[in-house]
Amino acid sequence: MLIACKEEDTPTVKEDIVVTDTDTSETSNDTLTRVPDFELTETKKPVFFDYTSTGCPGCVSWGAPTFEQIAKEQGESIVPIAVHIKYRDPMITDVSNAIAENRTGQRYTPQLWVNNTNGMVLNGGSINTTGSINKITADLETIKTEVP
Repeated sequence: MLIACKEEDTPTVKEDIVVTDTDTSETSNDTLTRVPDFELTETKKPVFFDYTSTGCPGCVSWGAPTFEQIAKEQGESIVPIAVHIKYRDPMITDVSNAIAENRTGQRYTPQLWVNNTNGMVLNGGSINTTGSINKITADLETIKTEVP
């Protein structure tokens, strides 16, 4: 999961009220905010990765449009994540580097993965567009049927 938290003072919780300012000095402006009711449910979805770079011509002409098309078609049934790597991309972060390091096999861009499986189908050194889209779609459907 790609969630980062910054350690901060935890607000004081009392019933359905959150105290967001716990300063007790005379100049304090305590702010009370009602927390809305909500239900938290756990969902499991396949993760669809686009390993990309702003300096990669194939990422711009094929990778990003294909990633966006598949993500749009799959809707809320997947978690799409673009991971910027290579070519001094200004969007590279420590998190994107860590995710990219967990891949196996060749390290070219663009690459579209479903969970831990590379969805790219190559013919020689070229991307087989139809084969890749069919493989990715089939991998996503297989994973979605396996998830309870």
